[in-house]
Amino acid sequence: MLDHHAFIFDGTKTISAKPLFKTIKNTFTYEFWVIPRALHSIDTENVMGISGIKGQRYVIFPGHGGIDQEAGIGVSVGTNGISVYEHTKNHLPALLVYSHLILEPVHVAVVIKNKTPYLFINGEFKKKGLTSNMDTIYPSGTFGGFHPYGFFIGAITEMRLWDHERTEIQINMNMNQQLTGEEPGLKLFWHSTNEKEIVINDLKEISYSLQEQGKTGFSQTSSLAAKTIVLISGGSAYNATCHFGFELEKAFKKIGYDVVLLNNARGLDKIMRKRDVYFILGMNGHGITELYNQIYENKLSVPYLAFLVDHPLYHIDRFDFNKSSKNLIVSCVDKTHIDYLHQYFTGTYSKVFIPHGAALAIPDAPIKPIKDRPIDILFAGTFISTTECRNNWISDPFYSEIIEKIIEKALYQNKESLIEIAEKTFAANGIEFDYPANAKLVELLFQADYYIRGRRRMEVLESLKDLQLQVYHSDWSYLEAMSGNVKVFPNINYDDLQKKMLDSKIVLNVLPNLVNGGHDRIFTSMLAGAVSLTDSNTFLHSYFKDNQSILLYSFNEAQFAGKVQQMLKDTDKLQKIAEKGRKIAQEQHTWLSRAYQILNHVQKYLELKQ
Repeated sequence: MLDHHAFIFDGTKTISAKPLFKTIKNTFTYEFWVIPRALHSIDTENVMGISGIKGQRYVIFPGHGGIDQEAGIGVSVGTNGISVYEHTKNHLPALLVYSHLILEPVHVAVVIKNKTPYLFINGEFKKKGLTSNMDTIYPSGTFGGFHPYGFFIGAITEMRLWDHERTEIQINMNMNQQLTGEEPGLKLFWHSTNEKEIVINDLKEISYSLQEQGKTGFSQTSSLAAKTIVLISGGSAYNATCHFGFELEKAFKKIGYDVVLLNNARGLDKIMRKRDVYFILGMNGHGITELYNQIYENKLSVPYLAFLVDHPLYHIDRFDFNKSSKNLIVSCVDKTHIDYLHQYFTGTYSKVFIPHGAALAIPDAPIKPIKDRPIDILFAGTFISTTECRNNWISDPFYSEIIEKIIEKALYQNKESLIEIAEKTFAANGIEFDYPANAKLVELLFQADYYIRGRRRMEVLESLKDLQLQVYHSDWSYLEAMSGNVKVFPNINYDDLQKKMLDSKIVLNVLPNLVNGGHDRIFTSMLAGAVSLTDSNTFLHSYFKDNQSILLYSFNEAQFAGKVQQMLKDTDKLQKIAEKGRKIAQEQHTWLSRAYQILNHVQKYLELKQ
């Protein structure tokens, strides 16, 4: 990074050179060093629409094109990523959106080539955006934001505008070099000097007061408002939910928030009186019992975000999903869970998708090569008695046959949710699907979901019984009688399980009926340097490639055990898969990533509420 002072933007100020540089068209390059100190809204890439009208942190505000088919280009940078927008009449879409954690100073280059944006971070190509539908696009000359679209918060230095496409080699050659301002094609260049003044190459039309803004080096960070996040962690099997809570606590603190971690909501009133509370987060809905009346009577002064770690059907007894609340945000780990809440319940409240995250209990633990790991395959999970589950419906004269048909259709697939399959099966058999009003049906589908989980685990483990397999949960002890290769151990807590992952070549996962969501076991095993072996779904396919960054299997897959056995012999291949998976997990699936997603959703919620 260049050893220059940086301009600090507090969310209200701008540097204005000119709205648009109309002598430069369709192909140009912006470069700058930046460190953001606030989130920006993450929009969907599009060549139409007006998504960039609020919630952005415009380092470069996209100037208005003035006429149809002409637009100005701008760049928004938040701690959660970088987006490129274009602006003209009734038109402000994001041509490029890149979600990325930015906690340290980074060099950003946005190359526009034939109206298509390309993003480079620290000299490395990251993403190609959408090609503009405009006839002409221009670089913009307002820096720091514009009311009411959004202002940048953070620090910027070495802003450069070139009238041509800069190559990756050129970006890397010059990003750490101080320029003279005389370089060919350099049309705008501003930085600070020892005399504490802004130098802008060839431009004099600057409406900006340096003394008003203040100036400092990148080493100084602008502080977040001293807001408090109250996190209610509760507890669960293996302390998983508590572990998730601890990791989110660390993540929020790293971002700059004050965090109060509670086991329950008792004593919350005192905290609310003494601190500036931003929002309350209940892991798996913990705290809803104590806060029920305040939430559903709209008496809670801040949002309550219920971070559900499993299907909402497991929480019907605690939440009233048919009631509306202005202060409730329900976070789901699977996109189909949001569809479920929309389709079967009438309550109005915010519903968002945030999957599980991951973090290692020993963050600095050495990552052993695959060939040096003593455990071939590791599995940890509760044994579910399918017989006990089935006893709930097998003798029922009305529901027995229909539940069996639902299970038959749902057991070996991950494309439709259990509730979707149930509704279709009821309709095909001419039976009214009175869900969720029918309490007995709710309970039977709850048990059917458990049955499918248990049977999938059982069949997958039994298919691998001839391989070297370590299983952690004593109720699986019958597997040892089936094969001398399976070793079954008592339950272990979440932290100790992670230590086992650090010694494992492959960590086996069986998804808990997730159709379009992710599970912490997958991401945690990747962070531990192991290969994740799991059944597939839509969400996993969008982030990982089979045999490249993950190992995916299908239920009832022929030669499943043989394929895994061959993989265990090829430790070089496993090493490559583990490394690619770990890189993806580190970049996109940590609890720090999820903390930013949570903050982004809370920010959007509060903006809409206002």
